[in-house]
Amino acid sequence: MTASKLTLLLCMTPLFTNTAQAQFARDTATSIARLHAAVAEHDAVLEHEVWPGYHFGQLGLMYIIPGRAKVLVSWPGDPPAGTQALEGFNNTRWIDTSVVRWPGGLPVATLAISPRQSRAAVAGLALHEAFHAFEFTQREPGRRFGRGENALVTSRYPIFDVENEAAILVENQLLRSALAAKTDVEARRDAQQFLAVRQRRQARLDSTVVNFEKAAEQHEGLAQYVLLRGLAVLAERDASYRDGAAAELRAEKELLANSLGGTNLSVRRRAYATGSHIGLLLDRLAGASWKQRVMRDDAWLQDILASVVGSAAVSSATEARIRSANTDASIAIAALRTRRALQRDSVLAATSVKLSLDPSALSGRFDWCGFDPQNLLATGSGQLIHTRFVNLCINNRRFASLGPAVEDQFSGRVTTAVDLALVKLTVAGSAVSLPPIGTSVTVDRISLQAGDIEIDLPRAVIARGDKTLLILPTN
Repeated sequence: MTASKLTLLLCMTPLFTNTAQAQFARDTATSIARLHAAVAEHDAVLEHEVWPGYHFGQLGLMYIIPGRAKVLVSWPGDPPAGTQALEGFNNTRWIDTSVVRWPGGLPVATLAISPRQSRAAVAGLALHEAFHAFEFTQREPGRRFGRGENALVTSRYPIFDVENEAAILVENQLLRSALAAKTDVEARRDAQQFLAVRQRRQARLDSTVVNFEKAAEQHEGLAQYVLLRGLAVLAERDASYRDGAAAELRAEKELLANSLGGTNLSVRRRAYATGSHIGLLLDRLAGASWKQRVMRDDAWLQDILASVVGSAAVSSATEARIRSANTDASIAIAALRTRRALQRDSVLAATSVKLSLDPSALSGRFDWCGFDPQNLLATGSGQLIHTRFVNLCINNRRFASLGPAVEDQFSGRVTTAVDLALVKLTVAGSAVSLPPIGTSVTVDRISLQAGDIEIDLPRAVIARGDKTLLILPTN
């Protein structure tokens, strides 16, 4: 199937009968299953040339086509309720847009597919996410591989630190140069400078931040390496992947070259590019043996690279690049502050009423119990932006799920936009109206729903202003 045929199928508009909708969902599921099967045909060569022990065709995946269908392949254990076998495909099930639930602890990865993605982009994302399922199967007590990073650090990473950002810019340029070098001697020289700058930069950071960088490269960087290397392997055997494989590699290289610039995702996204490029550089300088060291020896990628290329001091030429990069970093950080302020305002501008949850009166452990680290953005002004969602817990019990929201890092107050026409409020099991503007009430067993907002509390104060709705949980 060509990329254009896949895109056409995913972009079709369903008819308005239940039968037509079901057929459309089934046809969409079949299209995705065919693509998955086409990648899985190369399972043996992917295991041999991309990652030892990684059997793409045997790993649990759930493809999500928003508004269309879900496709489950190689599902471990009993299939989730409501799914049905997809005719013509082994160990493949599908369902429409219904919610799919399964017990925790299964080695399953999920991926959302956009109708605008090419065949190669879908295959690459599947390779990436399947590697996370593989990592899960390799977890062992006390070992790093497959454990991931402390994603909470994204909320306090020093992204507005000029010195840190300037050094990262130079690091990433050196890493890109090393991979593009004409000779291995030049590649080793640039890699040594990359490591020298990184070592000096990390020496001034908190150890938690340093571990976050290393672990994010190990977790997401390796999965992105599998995406890039896997697509290259597929492209050698099937010309339909070549343009897409080249585009994915080009995008990662561009991210390295412009690490100060354009992504609207969190700082964690950088680790995809640095980790994957260190992996590609190790392929060039050390062969495939480095992959066993990652799993067997629990070694960080940067430490493996250091053992391969050796060490060197920061050269005078590199020092000059860092000084120049400080100016670029200052300009970029100022622009980022402005951009993040606009993003913050756009989250709260969806409606004229702002709903705030203020945990200040609670005793006990208040924390996030669900968020998307890829879409958690710092503003540099004491606020965090959750561009997708955040779930809030007290003593490990979830009491709120919010869509896009803004959080004050000092007070913990979380604010989101709410459409009052959608609000359904119950108190002690009975439907009630919001209090009049300018008043507040204390209520027991409150439940509030409005679109993607769900709040359930044993006791709270509700205060309503002209353009605000404040919920103050109490014990």
